[in-house]
Amino acid sequence: MIESKIVFITGAASGIGYEIGLEFAKNGAKVAFSDINESKVKEVTDELNKNGYDTFGIKCDVTDEGELQQATDQTVTKFGRLDILINNAGLQYVASIEEFPHRKIRIDYKSNACRSVHGH
Repeated sequence: MIESKIVFITGAASGIGYEIGLEFAKNGAKVAFSDINESKVKEVTDELNKNGYDTFGIKCDVTDEGELQQATDQTVTKFGRLDILINNAGLQYVASIEEFPHRKIRIDYKSNACRSVHGH
């Protein structure tokens, strides 16, 4: 059922996103791992490819609609289509309301709320 599916995952250089991608790859999917940390996402996909999985890493800031579109377009160019999109990326800042910087509220909102709208 998963074999030969094309999967695009945001926030996939580590943690839950990485583990989701790894499970899809183990089950025969072709997986685009995207993350704001370009060097880390390239590092993990290089390692996965050395182990026989069909993956690639791409830089993607989910708060930038253009960058997200470009990343999904690159996935379609590489694999021919896109079957599954997983909006995993997100940020979390922990502080009391008195200490919570307004700038971080905007970043948190863009990352966690807007990604579901932009995530086609």
